[in-house]
Amino acid sequence: MSNSLSTELKENPRLRLGLWMILGILLAYGVLRLDDYRRKVEADYAEAEKRLAQLHQITQQNFWLTRREQIQTALLDTESRLWIANTKGLAQANIQAWFNNQMKGIGIKEAKIRVDNAIDSTTAINLWQVTTQVDAPFIASNTHKLLLAIASNPQWLIVERFDIRQGQPLRFTLIVTAYFQPPANS
Repeated sequence: MSNSLSTELKENPRLRLGLWMILGILLAYGVLRLDDYRRKVEADYAEAEKRLAQLHQITQQNFWLTRREQIQTALLDTESRLWIANTKGLAQANIQAWFNNQMKGIGIKEAKIRVDNAIDSTTAINLWQVTTQVDAPFIASNTHKLLLAIASNPQWLIVERFDIRQGQPLRFTLIVTAYFQPPANS
């Protein structure tokens, strides 16, 4: 068979030309594939070089230290606005006592204060959330004083809901959330 193929190649110039064309096409295809691969490698290299230059530029910037200090200051300010209690039970008692004192000082009578159990915050470690509901007769001046006391308190109290209900007498419902953390040395 190889004898007949070599004989055929010697005698048929079109077969030789066709074979050389096939080899040329295969060679050209290989060269084109290598060129595509080279271009891809060059593009990957250029991208990596660009990222490296960006990272180098970022590391040379000094505003990161300033930004870190700003964040640290904001964190300390935020932590200073949180309530402090040794246990979840004391957290509940503290918020109950705060509302009782406010109601007594403002003169809101017949107030019902319900403090829910303290729960662990889902967003931070060592942070407890205590929700309080106040139901009381609505007297505009007294309610205004209570809302002012909540807003001006150094520890954050977050008003979740405030409703005024029709009826004799008018009543309001106030739902407030406070966040507690244990003392720093515990």
